[in-house]
Amino acid sequence: MREARRCAELADAAGAVRVSVWDSPAVAPDCWLTLGHIAAAIRGAAIGVSVTNPLTRHPVVTANAAASLASLIPGRAFLGIGTGDSGVINLGARPARLSELREYVLCLRSLLREGTGRWRGATVRLRSKPEAPVPIYLAAHGVNSLRLAAELADGVILGLGHSEDVVDGVREVIATTRDRTGGADTGFDLWWNCGAVRISEDADAAVRETGWLTASFAHHLARGDMASKFVPPDLHDGIRRLAANYDLGLHGRQPDAMRARYVELAQEFGVWEYLLDRFIIAGSRSGVRDQLRLLADRGVTNLETGVSVGGVEAAADLISTADETNWNREDRFAADRR
Repeated sequence: MREARRCAELADAAGAVRVSVWDSPAVAPDCWLTLGHIAAAIRGAAIGVSVTNPLTRHPVVTANAAASLASLIPGRAFLGIGTGDSGVINLGARPARLSELREYVLCLRSLLREGTGRWRGATVRLRSKPEAPVPIYLAAHGVNSLRLAAELADGVILGLGHSEDVVDGVREVIATTRDRTGGADTGFDLWWNCGAVRISEDADAAVRETGWLTASFAHHLARGDMASKFVPPDLHDGIRRLAANYDLGLHGRQPDAMRARYVELAQEFGVWEYLLDRFIIAGSRSGVRDQLRLLADRGVTNLETGVSVGGVEAAADLISTADETNWNREDRFAADRR
């Protein structure tokens, strides 16, 4: 937790507008205890979990944790939630179904807003609902979870990448869903997760250092129907093979030799260039500037990055490099403690 606090302080000082930790009990300290520790250290950035799941805690427990955090930092707490990945698979459980996630989010939203909700046919209550709203973000790795986010949540944390075809597909799904559900005229926050970022004068080395993340992203793409995740059919087999080699028990903390092997396998299975273009921000400073300008042209202006490559200093370097591109200052960055 000391390292999480140090990372949060550095990210906050660098200008990150959000700082988050993930909920994965088998591989990381308790998320809510860590967030409370962080809340005492920073004054500007919003703070939240990115992401928890609907399986390991009763919704009242999660709502109470979020409300308690919000009491420490009014107006700056947020809650991210998804079906569960390392946080449930490493406990021997399966990820939640979207129907389970829907019920959980509806209950959470009602608890945080009204102090009461419905859970599995029973009425549940939360005495200490937060005074300031706690926005709920859904993690989306496919069209169906993206539709659910656009229908129920205040925003979405996108694990689908940021290549041009993906961005276009994501925006079409969100617009169609929010028009159908009556949310088209209200705000909806999009955060694009890029895993990690690396800037180095040795551009090839920067790409190699972050390239192992292609295996992590392949793991997410290979869960479920890849056609619903904007993956071309001819790449399905290579992505499944790469995903099968990913060690979720070491999620975000793989040794260097394993990371190097993931790069080799991505190349061997013919998905390296595709996954790099879709997910990875890495290269020389001028090269990353060009990537950021291209993303801004696509409307990708809220980036969430982890610190598993290069530490929080790499995330701070990304923010500094974005400043050099003269991005509109509404463009925002989040540091995710992974």
